[in-house]
Amino acid sequence: MGTRYSTAARVIAGLCATVICVVGMLVPAASAQPALDVEAGYEGFAHDNTSLPVRVAVQADRLISGRIEVVTTVPFGPGMDSGSVVSAPVELAGGTTKEFVLPMPPSSRSDGFRSSVTVTLYDGNTPVASQENVRIVSASGETLVGVVGELDDELPDTVDLIADLGSARLSTIPLAWLEQLSLIDGADVVAVSPTDYQSLSDVARDNLLTWAYGGGALILAGDGAIAIAAELDAAPIVDGARSTFGLGSVTAVDSGTGDSWLDAIRPGQYRPNNGGFGREVTGEGFFGGEPLTSSLSQDAGFRLPSLPAMLLLLVAYVVIGGPLAWLLLRRSGRTTAMWLVLPAIALVFTGAVWIAGSALRSGTDAAHGTILESTPVGTHATTAHLLTSRTGGVERIELPAGWQITGSQENPFMFGPSQSGTSAQGTNVLSSPTIEANIDAGGFAIGWGSGPAPQFDDALTVQSSSASDGAVAGTVTNNLDVRVDEVGVFADQAGINIGSIEPGATVDFVLNDGARDPFRGEPVDFAVWNDALRGMEFGPFGPIESEPSVVNYSLFSEYVARHKGSIRPPGQVIAAGFTDQLAAPADESITAGRTLVVARTRTVPAGDAVTNMTVQRELLRDPEQLGGGFGFGDEPEFEFVWRFNLPSGMPTDDLVIDLPANARAAAVWTGEWLSFDIGDGGDSVQLPQAAIDGADVYLRITLDGREGPFMKPRTFGVRSPGGADSVAEFVAIDDDESGEA
Repeated sequence: MGTRYSTAARVIAGLCATVICVVGMLVPAASAQPALDVEAGYEGFAHDNTSLPVRVAVQADRLISGRIEVVTTVPFGPGMDSGSVVSAPVELAGGTTKEFVLPMPPSSRSDGFRSSVTVTLYDGNTPVASQENVRIVSASGETLVGVVGELDDELPDTVDLIADLGSARLSTIPLAWLEQLSLIDGADVVAVSPTDYQSLSDVARDNLLTWAYGGGALILAGDGAIAIAAELDAAPIVDGARSTFGLGSVTAVDSGTGDSWLDAIRPGQYRPNNGGFGREVTGEGFFGGEPLTSSLSQDAGFRLPSLPAMLLLLVAYVVIGGPLAWLLLRRSGRTTAMWLVLPAIALVFTGAVWIAGSALRSGTDAAHGTILESTPVGTHATTAHLLTSRTGGVERIELPAGWQITGSQENPFMFGPSQSGTSAQGTNVLSSPTIEANIDAGGFAIGWGSGPAPQFDDALTVQSSSASDGAVAGTVTNNLDVRVDEVGVFADQAGINIGSIEPGATVDFVLNDGARDPFRGEPVDFAVWNDALRGMEFGPFGPIESEPSVVNYSLFSEYVARHKGSIRPPGQVIAAGFTDQLAAPADESITAGRTLVVARTRTVPAGDAVTNMTVQRELLRDPEQLGGGFGFGDEPEFEFVWRFNLPSGMPTDDLVIDLPANARAAAVWTGEWLSFDIGDGGDSVQLPQAAIDGADVYLRITLDGREGPFMKPRTFGVRSPGGADSVAEFVAIDDDESGEA
């Protein structure tokens, strides 16, 4: 008995040891999974409606051959998610760690909407690691600074901004990020040393300058900075002073050592968020136009049947399948045959509808809608491609090298869904970016891409000058080999249609006052281009099918949305025209579509006076970002901060500020906010010399909100005084009398 028990005990002990060994081998294998470390935005912060850099550090425990997939999610409500999917291929050996950076297309993100990204690592098609709901914090009202290369040594996390406008958040970004424009799209400021700048590839340098020209603030810090800045098409550079560069600026800090360049960081321009309304006060909060899907489908040749035809078909079906069939069968005495006749009639009409729909789609081609922005550093293209599929399946767009997958920046609430089927996604690799869309049968999707288009360099060029307040004169030149039609020239809220410009031709223009009030009348955009659309005929059921106008309002709406503050700031002139004679820059086989061609320039003084058309004005903060909310109540008011940039080479000791009639209070920054007596509003007030920071003037203004946060055009600006002016002397009000400005 004892032997039998001892033998059983040995068997049980052996089995237990085996189980323990197996479990011991399995547990480490289960725990040694690949690890992900994810950071979205600039150290977790991002602006709404900008591209989003997502860093993913992958620690591989074994050989991995697959992909990383990043999904952005913006929940608008039940069943209303808006987001994008981007992937990148992964090849990693076991025991290695590598960082990947994926630029996500813009989406309307907001802290209030709990935006997030989810990152999944696939080995083959099997998910092996995931990090979900990585939060994106909205940086509304903050300035995001990307510090590149050798400047990133022991930097502080934040730097206090001038004019008590909060702090700038500093993030280090590698030089390689400049190879993709979308990785720096969301930064307000990028700082780089002259050494690193000169080491950049042509693509990276063009990306950096294109970003600055579109509204970014570039800081060159270190020996030789002024010499580099002087080569750019900007105002003459003074050490440490901010000079305008398109919609953005360039600052050269050539003196000092270490991190002294941090003092040159200035507040970023206003970036609208989902709750603010600062763009309304600039007069460019809404342009309008049909959804881009409609204009693209029209260019692709797709047509919906007319409403009268659909109503006639419906009436015919009801009459034939109802009383007519019944009467005929009743007369023949075969009423029971109605069970067979009704399905037959339904099949006939269904077949007719299917054949008609197939015929409507059979002539549909691929189409594009393109924006070409000409700048002194080259032309940048943004293209929307319409992807369709009659039977369903995956459609692809191969973008040129150096391009990136982007997306629309229009507000999704304004125009509704932009596509059907599965959202477009892609592999966003610089050498071979590819957009893919899994489209439902008969569905469609829009794929967006952007990148350099050197074949269209200097497509349009514009020059302008101003000899008196409210007046601008200049020229527009078409350097393309096709005609550009319906060319509009805009200066602030004034505009004129100068018609068509033939290839190689130059057209003069004169804008003499005539600024429109965008809040109490037809917007200047409609006034300039309405004649192009008035030929459309309307019937009792809506527009009658006709040839599309060359003017594509949807493209101009997209252009407006892509520039965060104001596309027509006082002090600049833009020229914008349309053509349907250019192929898609990303795929020359796609010839159907329309192209918006845009160029801009700074307006320079034509004499020895500073006119209100030569001083650039930028909105920096709206009431919500200043903590004042929307100002509702018995005496509503709205507070804003603006920045004026004075033309170079002009005297600054005798300038005045024109204030709108609904101004309640105003203050200038002289190292502190100094309020001044503005009387009843509508005054011209002497500008104190101490308020000029380099070439910049910062002004904080409070508006009477009973008529909304709006100002009539040309009532708010800086200029030289005229002979008939009654200029009030600057009278500072101390804090005891006025309180905080």
